[in-house]
Amino acid sequence: KQWYQRRVAITAGGRGGSIIPLVWETEDVPTAQTVLYSQDISLYCYLDGAGAAEGRLFVDDGFSDLEERPMHRAQFSIQNRVLSVSPLTTGSDLFVRRITTLRVGGVTEQVVAVYVDDTRVDFHYHSEVQALEVKELSVSTATQATIRWQFADEA
Repeated sequence: KQWYQRRVAITAGGRGGSIIPLVWETEDVPTAQTVLYSQDISLYCYLDGAGAAEGRLFVDDGFSDLEERPMHRAQFSIQNRVLSVSPLTTGSDLFVRRITTLRVGGVTEQVVAVYVDDTRVDFHYHSEVQALEVKELSVSTATQATIRWQFADEA
């Protein structure tokens, strides 16, 4: 339980410019198997002063030779209020992840719309902490995708 509480404290704030993929969102301490085979991830994004961030997802089973059996990896980047999801390599479908939650800290203006590719989705903007939250996503890390948000003066 104490380990979990430390994890929450770590994810409550992050270094500006970073994107951190997390595999689990429960109070239970996960097993290695849960972490390795879970299909759902949450992205925690912390914008820098220019409104940008980047990160990578790398899945390692701990025993496979990466030259013989590459694991699925993805690159995430935010520029100009657009999160780009780009697959770098594909391995087994077992290691493809699905982004189900997006949290972006450092969003300084009121968000009025969020789109996954060209489809508008529900979101919540937390003005008190300048954070955008999008739940119930289903964005695969195996294909190119974008999530973008608009401010009031752009609508």
